[in-house]
Amino acid sequence: MLGFSGQLQDKIESLKQEIAALEKRYNETVNISDYALWEYDIFAKTMYLTKKLRGRFEDSNKVIPYYREKMIEWKIIHPEDLQIFIDYCDSMDNGDSKFSYEYRQITDNNLFNWLRTEGTTVFDNAGNPKRVIGRTIDITVEKEKEDLLIERAHTDYLTQVNTKENTYNLINAAIANHSDTKCAFLLIDIDNFKFINDSFGHSFGDTVLLQAATSFTATKNNPMDVVGRLGGDEFCVFLFGIKSEEDVLNYYINVKTQLSNIKLGDNDHLRISVGASIFPDQASKVEDLLAKADLALYQTKYNSKDSITIFDPSMTMPDMSQHQCPRN
Repeated sequence: MLGFSGQLQDKIESLKQEIAALEKRYNETVNISDYALWEYDIFAKTMYLTKKLRGRFEDSNKVIPYYREKMIEWKIIHPEDLQIFIDYCDSMDNGDSKFSYEYRQITDNNLFNWLRTEGTTVFDNAGNPKRVIGRTIDITVEKEKEDLLIERAHTDYLTQVNTKENTYNLINAAIANHSDTKCAFLLIDIDNFKFINDSFGHSFGDTVLLQAATSFTATKNNPMDVVGRLGGDEFCVFLFGIKSEEDVLNYYINVKTQLSNIKLGDNDHLRISVGASIFPDQASKVEDLLAKADLALYQTKYNSKDSITIFDPSMTMPDMSQHQCPRN
């Protein structure tokens, strides 16, 4: 019997050591992982965290009773994501079988990080939700990469203004939400751009496009104004909340002043031709604003270039039968 008892004791000690080794490996895995493991007691409304995602107080506040109320009370959820956090808590309290939510939460180092929380509900023998186990992943870098890709997709690589597609999207959104606000749609061509390219080289031409776009952007007066490159040397500027056509002319004059600093050789500087249409007086859709601004631009090009024309209902397409079309 004593021999058996000794063998049993040895077996127990061996199991204890094995369990201790497993716990050590588990803790090491948790500590080096980029996610936090947690368990939520549905009845007690209490969150138990095995670890937190970095921060000065990483090892504190791992047990949070009345989790929903406490997190809202501490004001650590980004205000824009508060409803998402509430939906996440509802999923736990309602016993949703599986769920995933993304929201921003302030960390112990006082920075908002993007988190993705995934949970699975555990049910008792009667089929009632009892607890939720899950993990929270820091996806801040992933979100930053997404934002960068979106920005690149929306930004013209050369001039750093909006792409054609994003320009129209922004203008559509502005006029849809502010249908009674007076705005101006400006279509801009750089005068004699082909000659500039041929005379000074394509690298210089690219610099001219960038400098012109920078001038269009720097002259904006309203954060809702939109500047975009439609293609080649053609740009669009959408002036939001103008009071009258005089605001359009003032914008043009200010841009011309800036462009006069972009020299083309010793005796000339960059010049532009502009056609403009007015929202909502003359058109209520982007395509119609573009068409009327384009007609006004033809008038500018036909007459003298280096000027601006605001659309007038009496305008018709200039007779080009005896003249070469003056657009680039």
